[in-house]
Amino acid sequence: MSNNRNFRVAGNINCLYKVGSTTQNKLIENIEVQLWHKTPLTVIFLGKGTTDAAGNFVVDFNRESPVNYIVDGKINEVFMKAYYNGQSLLPD
Repeated sequence: MSNNRNFRVAGNINCLYKVGSTTQNKLIENIEVQLWHKTPLTVIFLGKGTTDAAGNFVVDFNRESPVNYIVDGKINEVFMKAYYNGQSLLPD
């Protein structure tokens, strides 16, 4: 019998950009957010979501429980990738 658990990670992305000499915040819809878990020997894709018009995203994923990278409801050793129109928004 499988002992799977559903996990949900929610967040918000605000983009900073420069126009002339001023820096402004902007909410950008449809940013793809991917969550990954990294161990010394492997990288595991957890799931992905997309930002809405307010910059909010939700990533739902299902994993066999227990998992060593989720302790007391907190995710450890996880990193995020973000893409807009197929281009990465974060450095590798």
